[in-house]
Amino acid sequence: MAKKLKGEQGSEFIDSTLVSAASHPIRTHCLMALFERTASPSELAEELDLPIQNVSYHIRELEKLGFIELVRIERRRSTEHFYRLTKRHFFDADTWETIGPVERSKLTAALLRQIGDDISKALAAGTIDDDDNHISRTPMKVDRKGWNEVVEELGGTLDRILEIQARCAERRTAGESDPDDSIPVKVEIIQFRSPTRI
Repeated sequence: MAKKLKGEQGSEFIDSTLVSAASHPIRTHCLMALFERTASPSELAEELDLPIQNVSYHIRELEKLGFIELVRIERRRSTEHFYRLTKRHFFDADTWETIGPVERSKLTAALLRQIGDDISKALAAGTIDDDDNHISRTPMKVDRKGWNEVVEELGGTLDRILEIQARCAERRTAGESDPDDSIPVKVEIIQFRSPTRI
């Protein structure tokens, strides 16, 4: 990551503690799931097909680190605790540079697995075929200046997308948007050096 991302309100840059936490695949899944919604350890364990004790341990550790928080307790057949992400976290360029190659590889692999899972679920549900979606693959050759320009452009795009998300949240809070008009969306941005000729 070459661009320093700006944190929106309610967000902060990732530090080495979160890097360590997020590099574990169970914790990565939990963090990404809790970014999208509140969930209980039993729900997350079912998604991961793991014993609830395993997932509960990692949830407790993430809570101790301050990355998630308890939002409610429901009593069903058993007592369930529901958590959410406390803040949206970003890497900035300086933090990314301090991460070792093994940790970088783990974080990248975890994120790509999550992206693959998102796409698989959308394919299975048929939602990826909407007429107004956007899917593109653009192989190209650029020089160093062009590479930096693409990085800057994609970073700016992410900033603007997050601003759209914030405006939508404000309209929901103010009662200006129809609650039934809520569209779950995944925006996945990837830029990487190709190992072969395009």
